[in-house]
Amino acid sequence: MKNKPMTSWAEIQLILEETQPLVGERWRYPLAQALSKLPREVWKFAIEKCGIVCESTGTPAYCITMTNKYLKGKKHMIVITPRLWYRTEMIQACVVAHEVAHAMINHERDLYKQSSKQVQKEQRRADMLAFNWLQSHYPKKKLKSYFV
Repeated sequence: MKNKPMTSWAEIQLILEETQPLVGERWRYPLAQALSKLPREVWKFAIEKCGIVCESTGTPAYCITMTNKYLKGKKHMIVITPRLWYRTEMIQACVVAHEVAHAMINHERDLYKQSSKQVQKEQRRADMLAFNWLQSHYPKKKLKSYFV
């Protein structure tokens, strides 16, 4: 069922090393593996338009829309906690794809300004986009069980 990744993880890992200084060396490999499951234009968007950070918080990952001139053209910040990298490869890819989807759709992170219905709608939309990107790499039934 799995297709060959559209881009080699090694290529992405080298790009991450050059462009994402806030992703520690230890986390570049699993992040590159997860990004390699996404279409080329999607992972390139993630690397070019998003700052990616690995940090320790209670949430596995989240995306923040930024307007800081010091981010050098990066409008979004995707924060991934190291505990994600101890999950299965499929879960890693699902979480990364979901957060990249939020960035591509340009969702707001300030949940306090949104109704719970709006938050749920944004979560479902990011899930559907991530599902579509990953369905050629993992069994649909397993993906549906994650994205439901």
